[in-house]
Amino acid sequence: MVKIDKPPFFEIIGMAAIVFPLVFVAWELRQSNRIALAGTEADLRTADMELAIRVAENPALAVIVEKLQNNSELSSLEDIQASSYATAAFATLAQANQANISGLLTEYSLDIYQTSIADWLDSTPGLAKYWFEIATYYDFQQGESPIWDTLLAELKDRGYALE
Repeated sequence: MVKIDKPPFFEIIGMAAIVFPLVFVAWELRQSNRIALAGTEADLRTADMELAIRVAENPALAVIVEKLQNNSELSSLEDIQASSYATAAFATLAQANQANISGLLTEYSLDIYQTSIADWLDSTPGLAKYWFEIATYYDFQQGESPIWDTLLAELKDRGYALE
């Protein structure tokens, strides 16, 4: 019969001294990741709410949004205001896109933002023109990101196709 030597007490302590800190660091990293995800999503929701509050508190902007919703004719001044509003609305998508690229957007939130593109363009069809101008300016391409792919597909469905 072969005799197996038991490891000395200090070797067991040494192994535990190596393993336990590694487990602790892994746990801390997981917690930090959860905090970063929650913070990013809270920031995105705040940006969305700030845009909605800006419209609610500014009657002139509310008129512009109404015209965008009805796809009504805009004066040159209103066109500038509509372009600014569309850019602000677009910025929330850009923030969500960057969060997704950085790994700081959950799949659930990614789905929400992808769905919101169609919802936004359905309820405010006048945005399509401005979002198309932004997508053209920045030369968005299919395959760059799920959010941009959804945006390009929705714009194409509305007659705005990038060449």
